[in-house]
Amino acid sequence: MKLKEIHRTSTFAWSPSSASSLPLLATGTVAGALDESFSNESQLEIWAPNFLDQDEYDLGGIGQNGPKGSVHDTARFNRLAWGYVNPIRPQGVLASGLENGELALWDPSKILAGADASSSLILRNPTAHTGPVRGLAFSPIQPSLLASGG
Repeated sequence: MKLKEIHRTSTFAWSPSSASSLPLLATGTVAGALDESFSNESQLEIWAPNFLDQDEYDLGGIGQNGPKGSVHDTARFNRLAWGYVNPIRPQGVLASGLENGELALWDPSKILAGADASSSLILRNPTAHTGPVRGLAFSPIQPSLLASGG
C-alpha cells in the first residue's frame, strides 16, 4: 500500500527517529539515471511528508507540495545515510556517497533553514574513494562512526 509518492529519480534516507516530530526523508538525485524532466542537476532535498493527511498523496510534481529544503551539488548521489544525532546537531548528519568517489557530510538543520550548499556542508572528502561510493552506513552501536565502501 502506497502512502506517499515523491516524484524524483533519487536515492533516499529516513531521518533518525524522533518522538517529537514526524520523520523526514532526504532524497539525492541518483547517479546514472534521468528524471522525468531530463534535467542534469544534482540536488539534495529534504521532505516532510504528512502521513496524517490522507489528501496529500503526491509530492514534488507540478502544483504539489515540494521539499522543505534543498541544496545543489556538483556530483550525483549513489547513497545517503542519515544519523549521528547529538546535542550540537539535533537533526543529525546527512552523509552522501557521490558518483565521483567523494564523501560529503551535510547539516540537515541548515538545509531546512534555507542555507546554501557551502553553508550546509560540514565536510567534503574529495579523495575518499577512487570510484563511486556504493555503500554508506552509520554504526548502530557507535553512531559517530560512518562506514563507506566503493
